Amino acid sequence: LFLQAPKRGAKAPAPAKKKAVEKVTNPLFEKRAKRFGIGGALPPKKDLHRIQRGGTIQPFGCMLAVQERSLTVIAYSENTISFLDLDTQVFSDSLLSLNVRLLFTPASLARAAASREILLVNPIWVHSRNTQKPFYAILHRIDVGIVADLEPARSGDPAFTIVGVV
Repeated sequence: LFLQAPKRGAKAPAPAKKKAVEKVTNPLFEKRAKRFGIGGALPPKKDLHRIQRGGTIQPFGCMLAVQERSLTVIAYSENTISFLDLDTQVFSDSLLSLNVRLLFTPASLARAAASREILLVNPIWVHSRNTQKPFYAILHRIDVGIVADLEPARSGDPAFTIVGVV
């Protein structure tokens, strides 16, 4: 096998042109919201699924949004204080800026939040620091922190053997 060197002054072969790939996006979910919160993220007058309708509270859980580095509460659902059986005298003003470690056992949420792939540890099992009630926490990393969707759990539930307990 004999290879010939290209002649001087000869042009190099042109690289093959790549086909332009058109990116298909859903503007409802791909566009970043200007404000934090579901009300500012969704355009008005859209036919949404029941889970995306604003202004309603799910009867079986609550939501907390925390800043990722400090684990301080930056948003929460209206029913959070009653759902977690928190003392209304102590938490009557707001949960904002409260460290989430004061609400739950310290290691559970902190270790999950430190995980690189937060979706791989979902759901996690957390306990209320106040009542020791167990909860399933489904965590979602967003641009402003971590959203925790909390739902009640029974400690005798066989799913606890397979849940990402941290």
